[in-house]
Amino acid sequence: MCMNDVATHLGATPETVRNWIKARDLPGTKMGGRWKFRMSEIEEWAESVGPSGNRASKQQTTAPFAPNLIKGDCLDSLRTMDSDSVDLILTDPPYNLGLFMQNRDAGIMRMRDNYFGTAGWDDLEYDQWVDYMGQLFDESARVLRKGGAMIVFMAVIKVETIVRLAQEHGFYYKTTGTWHKLNPMPRNMNLHFINSTECWVYLIHGARTGTFNNDGKAMHDFVETPVTPKCERAFGKHPTQKPIALMEHFVKTLTNPGDLVVDPFMGSGSAGVAAISMGRRFTGIELDDVYFDIACKRMGVSA
Repeated sequence: MCMNDVATHLGATPETVRNWIKARDLPGTKMGGRWKFRMSEIEEWAESVGPSGNRASKQQTTAPFAPNLIKGDCLDSLRTMDSDSVDLILTDPPYNLGLFMQNRDAGIMRMRDNYFGTAGWDDLEYDQWVDYMGQLFDESARVLRKGGAMIVFMAVIKVETIVRLAQEHGFYYKTTGTWHKLNPMPRNMNLHFINSTECWVYLIHGARTGTFNNDGKAMHDFVETPVTPKCERAFGKHPTQKPIALMEHFVKTLTNPGDLVVDPFMGSGSAGVAAISMGRRFTGIELDDVYFDIACKRMGVSA
């Protein structure tokens, strides 16, 4: 196996794999300037260091900061946080597509037993959703420091609304990017294009620019990773779970070690696993008991 094969298999980026070689003893051999790996050794390593993606079992003893996980409503919880205290809000809120998808004859509910359209938490009417997201941006603007960043994952048909609401609450709109899933579910592939992308909106609070760790290299607004691998779902499934490799990309680029990352819609905790594994502080908020329990287990926290 080559570096890219291992990255795809583990649901990480090649850079993360290199870090694991140095810091976590991932087994490999360098031959002719290239790393080579044996599948059996990779599987044994993944099993030994834990099933939670960025290796939560090892993080319990090596992470410099313990995560702060809050079970409750995101707005109520954000209101308890200090102003100007957060460096990055990295979150995947409801897309307001639940009712829309239920009215479409896509047959997806027969294909997936873990489908967001029937989960119940994305069923607000449009006006209710807009009001809720406006309150989210209001509180996010308060807790973010000047120049702090916010990444919001969102369906493409709702991006205009998200940008408008953010600007109304003092955010500077930087760009809309794309996450390309390298191995999406090929549903209805003989009927239409496979849905393999999601959008993310990049915002800055109170300034035109902020932390941007690109190492002097051009960085495109197009991010590619596999979908969440099985090893990151070992403690349970979330219907819209993002892979850790994707979250690591934003944590590394938009924060520095010791910075505070917040996810008001934590879900099963991918943003938190990425943040604490990279030496950042993390606060996650989740209302659902099941998903909160999954996140706690992934990050080694008592629920």
